[in-house]
Amino acid sequence: MATFKKFNLPFGSATYPSSGATNIYTHPGSTDKASVIVGLSVSNTSSFDLPCDVWLKKGGTSLPHYLAKERTIKAGETIQLIDSGQKVVLEYASSTADALWANAPTVDGSSTTTFSCWLSIYEDVN
Repeated sequence: MATFKKFNLPFGSATYPSSGATNIYTHPGSTDKASVIVGLSVSNTSSFDLPCDVWLKKGGTSLPHYLAKERTIKAGETIQLIDSGQKVVLEYASSTADALWANAPTVDGSSTTTFSCWLSIYEDVN
C-alpha cells in the first residue's frame, strides 16, 4: 500500500559548487514499486541572496537532471520546484535507485543550514 511521507533537510556546502552535495532522498529499493514526488520546496534560510542547485540522478548514472541550476533565491524566500499537479516518478531497477540531490554555498564557510528542502512523496506506488 502506498504511503505519504515528508522530508525536511538542511543543505549547504563550503565547497559549493564543486562538491558537498546533500542526498535529499533515494528510492528505498523495491523493484516493483515507484516513489512519486508530489511537492518540492526550497527555502533560503540565510540573510543573503544565494544560488542553489537541485537535481535528480537516474539510478546507475552520474549525469544530473537539474530542476534548478545556480538558481538565485532571495534571503528568506521559498520557491516551489514541483507543485500543484506536477509529479516526478523515481524508480529502482537493476540494483540502482533514482535519487534527489541538492547543493548550495554556505555564508560562513562551515554552516550546512543555508538552505532547507521540503519534500512530499508517495512511496510504494504500484
